[in-house]
Amino acid sequence: VLVLEMGMSHPGELSRLIEIAPPHLGVLTNINYQHAAFFPNLEAIAEAKCEMFKSPQMEKGIFHLQTEQFAGVRALNLPKTWVHLKDPRADYTLQNIEVTPPFTESHFQENFLQAVAVSRHFGLSWEEIERGARQLKPYDHRFQKLEKRGILFIDDAYNASPVSV
Repeated sequence: VLVLEMGMSHPGELSRLIEIAPPHLGVLTNINYQHAAFFPNLEAIAEAKCEMFKSPQMEKGIFHLQTEQFAGVRALNLPKTWVHLKDPRADYTLQNIEVTPPFTESHFQENFLQAVAVSRHFGLSWEEIERGARQLKPYDHRFQKLEKRGILFIDDAYNASPVSV
């Protein structure tokens, strides 16, 4: 299994990337304004992100439930798995998985749930996922907590767009 992050800043960039490395499984974490520089609105960002799911080899998409509001996501004709921290409409929530997330921050937990959905898609057992989860830790500058003289500092400067901060 090869995991690739396919980033984009302009319409058409993901289409080019799927020509180079056509995915079989796609994960759409969220849609927000961190990519807004070259798009008129969130719907246009969603449409561009959905280019990934037009890979000829695409078998399934894993989506944050927040993305169902976008026409580009709804128009995709492929099996969809939905992830959300609490919403019972989602296939994977914190309440219905058999694994303890290694993070308490909601944005890490959402990404973790999507990783769980990918793992289950590839047939990993709950025990295998739990074993792997115990080894996870954030990257440097990704919600790193530093305490100095009784003050808690949170360094979340990695790739820090205004939305991510």
